[in-house]
Amino acid sequence: IGHLCYDHEQNRKIAEQLHAISTVAKSISNHPRKVRVQTAGLYALAMMCHHSELMQTEALEREMPTPEDYEKEKQRLMRQTRMKGTAGGDSGEDIILMGGVITLPPGKYICLGPIVDAIASHIRDRDICLYGIVALNNICGADGRHQMNIIEVEGHVVIRLAMQAHLADEEIQRLAMHALGTMAQHNANAQTAIIECGALPCITKAMAKHNQKPKLLVEGIAAISELGSIRASNQLAVVEGHAADAIIKTAKVFAATDSDIAEEACRALGNI
Repeated sequence: IGHLCYDHEQNRKIAEQLHAISTVAKSISNHPRKVRVQTAGLYALAMMCHHSELMQTEALEREMPTPEDYEKEKQRLMRQTRMKGTAGGDSGEDIILMGGVITLPPGKYICLGPIVDAIASHIRDRDICLYGIVALNNICGADGRHQMNIIEVEGHVVIRLAMQAHLADEEIQRLAMHALGTMAQHNANAQTAIIECGALPCITKAMAKHNQKPKLLVEGIAAISELGSIRASNQLAVVEGHAADAIIKTAKVFAATDSDIAEEACRALGNI
């Protein structure tokens, strides 16, 4: 499924019609200890959600409450209010139902949850971390419109854990910084959450470790730029965390010869 959907719009449309996202997510959930299933599933999700808003939306679906869930919540409310039957024969159930519709908290994410669980459970596995990061980035969308859904399931935290576990891996570091930048785009709350989870030091460490890799450095600068683009407290965190120093150091080395680094560095320093 992943191969069929890779860079093939028509196949992605077919996968959309067949609700392939939920099928793959269930496979990941049903085989949590099978590394090959987890790897293939995350790869498939990453490919299906690439440039597909319908797939991204499907990946954000939640489990629907069951009648048992409603009954459990109803009984909880009745115990909490200690309502008893009245002389007229009305039961506690009748009274609690007269108060309005019983509402339940949103159900668990069908797709996002298994992705985060897979990365967290196999944090030392390179391919699971790599494809999981790409899947979260692609579900977030090119414009970052779904970033708070990713933040809700602590996707930013498992990305930070993957960066810590694979510091020497240039590709994981680059993709992780790109994903964090996508999640931080134009959203002060997302930016604060990413900074507070400790991702900023991971970005600067990766830039220092791979200081001769221009593509990685561009992603690192761009991520820092997003994290310091709105809220003053976040801008201060970027400066105090020496991320601004990392940008200036990189610019001094590469800005004269690499226009992409020069552009991102100027934008980042302007944001900060």
